[in-house]
Amino acid sequence: MSELERAAVQLWEAKRLAEYDDVVHGRLALLLLDNAAETSLMRSAKSSFIYAEAYGNMAYLLRDLDPDDAEGQQLKRDIDAKSLSKRRRKQVERNFDDLVDYVFGRDGLGLEPEFAECLKILHRYRNAAYHRDSVRPDVLGPAVQIYFFLCCHLVRSERHVVHEIAAIPPSVAEIFGDRMPVTTWPGGAMDSADLARELADFFLTSRGLDHVGVAVALSDHLLARLGDLDRDLVKVAESIPPGINRRAVLQLVQQAPVDREDYDKDPPADFWTRSVPVTEETLTQWRSASAGLRGVDGAYQALREFAAVEQPLERLEEPVGRFVLSIDRAEQQAFDDWRGR
Repeated sequence: MSELERAAVQLWEAKRLAEYDDVVHGRLALLLLDNAAETSLMRSAKSSFIYAEAYGNMAYLLRDLDPDDAEGQQLKRDIDAKSLSKRRRKQVERNFDDLVDYVFGRDGLGLEPEFAECLKILHRYRNAAYHRDSVRPDVLGPAVQIYFFLCCHLVRSERHVVHEIAAIPPSVAEIFGDRMPVTTWPGGAMDSADLARELADFFLTSRGLDHVGVAVALSDHLLARLGDLDRDLVKVAESIPPGINRRAVLQLVQQAPVDREDYDKDPPADFWTRSVPVTEETLTQWRSASAGLRGVDGAYQALREFAAVEQPLERLEEPVGRFVLSIDRAEQQAFDDWRGR
């Protein structure tokens, strides 16, 4: 119950901060939600660790099984598949993407696989927002909405080996206010799993996060990022006198060397004509698909279509971002030189 209380307070504070609807508070809300997602996933993972350890012990007992025992060897393979190596466990405990893959790879979680990719996407965005001091509110606001939706469903679907029946913590009762859930347990006690579901539904309702609302947030987030990308592409084009067109910019940013040892190499003869993953037509398709998300009435389908655009978009944002950073540094250096610094 204490773990659920911490999750409830964390979501409540994220909700409170998000309602300011500005970057200052939104960044803090995103940090809280990212931690809430990770800790919720870890609670589910730790429940699975218990079973994995039991299977590991069984596999150890079968280590000397007769190689000719076909049925026994099949049983051993089945048990091995359900155990967890120390190396894999460390990966799950230390890396967010591995944690997501592990939890969503278990049976009985009850969440669609689209949630997994979107959790990874929002975690990456959280990292970017954390390390950048300037974040656009039209990108951040929808990201907070989407992450809130995902966190609520994670808490609602957490897996535990045992449930606790106890009094509702005062801090959680304060969150519910006059909308306290009905319980049949004596003394107002409640099953922790039931309370988790009630809390998730309470937060989803209070934030207006139904399927349509999430689809709109997903659309707004992508359209805002595409707007940022467009401005960055214009900046790159204008930084190369006398200016180059959009097609040339896309050729340049997607083929520019990344490693220092490649900087001095001559570009290939077909540098300006070879095919690249993203073209102007691709960007048009992304804008159309992103706007179309607003008409999707199911959150799962919306999350799937969101990921289909966001993943290649993120791969393009990275090299474009490097160019913009280099341009900004060059402009700052020129300004410093002019000032004699």
